[in-house]
Amino acid sequence: MTSYFNVIYLTLCHLYFVEGATQTCAIKQNSSIKNKTTTSWMFQESLVSSKLDCAAQCLTNPSCITYMINRNTKVCRLFSTRITQYNTLTSEAGYLSYDTCRATDAFGSPCSSNSNCKLANTICVDNMCQCDAGWSYSQNTLQCVRSCVHYGTMFTKIKQSYISGNDLITLTAPQYITASGCGQACVAVTSFTCLSFELDTTFGRCYLQSVTPFLVSLLDFLQLLGTTVDYYQRNCAYV
Repeated sequence: MTSYFNVIYLTLCHLYFVEGATQTCAIKQNSSIKNKTTTSWMFQESLVSSKLDCAAQCLTNPSCITYMINRNTKVCRLFSTRITQYNTLTSEAGYLSYDTCRATDAFGSPCSSNSNCKLANTICVDNMCQCDAGWSYSQNTLQCVRSCVHYGTMFTKIKQSYISGNDLITLTAPQYITASGCGQACVAVTSFTCLSFELDTTFGRCYLQSVTPFLVSLLDFLQLLGTTVDYYQRNCAYV
């Protein structure tokens, strides 16, 4: 059966309604994000002729939670997580951000405590709901999963945590002592599948690993207040 969509744009309310054969979905503009954008968690970018075209692209793709449209350039960006003011954003004139009905309780939703995060196996970190230690985010199923068929370039952070005794590579050069630099090194490794890394910015160490908390003894994953090490788990690629 071929599904169909009727898109109605309500200028005053900043809402889109898409009615298909089996569903109705509302889209609401995120008024806290204007003239700002990001490429984190973006899985598709294209040129469109109108705002409605961008909305239709998002709603016909089940992985799309948030989309951004540049009013000036007509660049349309689709995201597999909820994008909020707590994401790392860069200023760029013309961008507006919209959340679909899939944004409710989605990965990336704003939070102040773990109780705010309703998606299974998520916790609140830096005011955003993300997968708990050991779980990777699937951009295709929009769920936290134990393992991925293909791993991507995005990582989630668990503060003051590390896996004991499983470091395969230790990097100390300054370019690796940031979350971005250590993450890029993890993705670039070819001798093993890098599933996680640990970053110690105080002592200048980046540790690459082929394990997650689910692949080691319960006693080997340590969460200690006061430790200078943060744990980063690799998430799934969009396929």
